[in-house]
Amino acid sequence: MIFAEEPTNWKDLENRVAYILKGVGFSVKTEHNIETARGPVNIDVYAVKNKPTPPIHCLCECKYWNKNIPKSVIHSFRSVVSDSGANVGYIISKNGFQKGALEAAENTNIIMFTWDQFLNNYKEEWHRSKIKELFSLAEPLKDYTSHFPLSIITDELDNMSEERNKIFYYIVRKYSSVSMESRTFGHTLNSCNEVMYERLEPPFILKWPDKDSEVILECTADYFDFLINTCTQGIEEFDEFFGKKLRRY
Repeated sequence: MIFAEEPTNWKDLENRVAYILKGVGFSVKTEHNIETARGPVNIDVYAVKNKPTPPIHCLCECKYWNKNIPKSVIHSFRSVVSDSGANVGYIISKNGFQKGALEAAENTNIIMFTWDQFLNNYKEEWHRSKIKELFSLAEPLKDYTSHFPLSIITDELDNMSEERNKIFYYIVRKYSSVSMESRTFGHTLNSCNEVMYERLEPPFILKWPDKDSEVILECTADYFDFLINTCTQGIEEFDEFFGKKLRRY
């Protein structure tokens, strides 16, 4: 699962939709005013994906309603999407949709999701994107925190005082556990050419070809963000310590 709990209110639903879309490569704005053929309209989540080209423009309405969404909402949103020139419109509902609403969206560019359906639609892409992001951070942090640092790092340390070396190893201890955990999620999962996904959704079950061993990994949005933010902070702290970026490549 991506989130451990359900959205708690309309704003939380909106923010989570934006978070997921941003995680899969969209540029995202919430409560954004757009221009349409009939004038300005405020959109809950406005998302643009520039790659692959041409760009994909997506408008999202988030409905934290205790009742099913009626067809009148679909008709109104269809007009907004059409008048804006957007490629697609999402309506994400806490509860669901009336039969008339489902019929009103047939053969249109309006896609209707419950919250769970929206998560299921993006969960695999989101996890792969987060894994890739974490992998890109885990590698340089590993180079700093490894028991066998790169020669470019040891050369720098050899020219520093004993006191400066103590500060370096203090930073190493500070981030070593996060570095190891990030490599477990980032490096192992990113090496999908060497392992086989037994399950493509959390908890991930990974098996190595021709081996009996397997690894079970589960990670929610909060934990991914913790690892990514802490890795970023660690790399910045090491870069500041040396006054430059010491990278393998």
